[in-house]
Amino acid sequence: MKIIDSHFHVWDLQEQTLDWLNASDDVALLRRSFSIEELIDEYRKVPDVALEGLIHIEADTTDSSVEDHKILTLMEQVPALIGSVTHKRLTETISVASDFVGVREVLHNSDIPRGRCLQDSFLQGLEALADQNTVFEAVIREEELSDLFQACATVPKTVVVLNHCGNVSRLDDQYIQAIESLAALPNVYCKISGLPADQPQFSQKVLGLLESTFSREKLLYASNWPVVKLNSSVQENLELLRSFFGDDADVFSHNAQRVYKLKG
Repeated sequence: MKIIDSHFHVWDLQEQTLDWLNASDDVALLRRSFSIEELIDEYRKVPDVALEGLIHIEADTTDSSVEDHKILTLMEQVPALIGSVTHKRLTETISVASDFVGVREVLHNSDIPRGRCLQDSFLQGLEALADQNTVFEAVIREEELSDLFQACATVPKTVVVLNHCGNVSRLDDQYIQAIESLAALPNVYCKISGLPADQPQFSQKVLGLLESTFSREKLLYASNWPVVKLNSSVQENLELLRSFFGDDADVFSHNAQRVYKLKG
């Protein structure tokens, strides 16, 4: 099966600072450097999978310019790295270099006030991304998914990719209604990652909801490596998703190619 991993991170703690790594002991496992070669090795361990490409997502570092330089250099050296999403705060004047396939502004940190994605500057930034034909990656608190729906509905020209199944922790009416609303918008896609390997019944129910709402044409496979190590692994996550989707080419590669306009 051919795979494009639409969401992974690398960092080098000798060159970069990630404040969130020290915010909680829950992420102590991640307090080391992670290289792209480690992830490629993970895929080599899966005998019936061919890694077609990797898309790097900004890792909420303190200096995005250092990260951007590091990733663009890697793209020249590692053929598997076929796309990168940079970090920027959305404003009316946002400008994104053509080297990047998308932009992410982190919305789920504790210091981000609720309603950021409904502020004028954010909505104007979404408009600017649409004009630049650039994807917005949405990582947001579960309880703010309805706010994200309002933003995406207000700016329907911008392609928005919801990260990590909307950071789902419980399959309640609020989450279900928000997912149904977001999925009904033609400009919104969803990455399937972040589901707990030790809760297979819960994960299967979430996948069932996402398939019935977004459809397989709007779902993107993602490992979220190395953060996946906190509750699963690349192989366990892949096995979970294949047990549900089979080897569906749309989910595992074609949708990422289409959303990020990658060369086939």
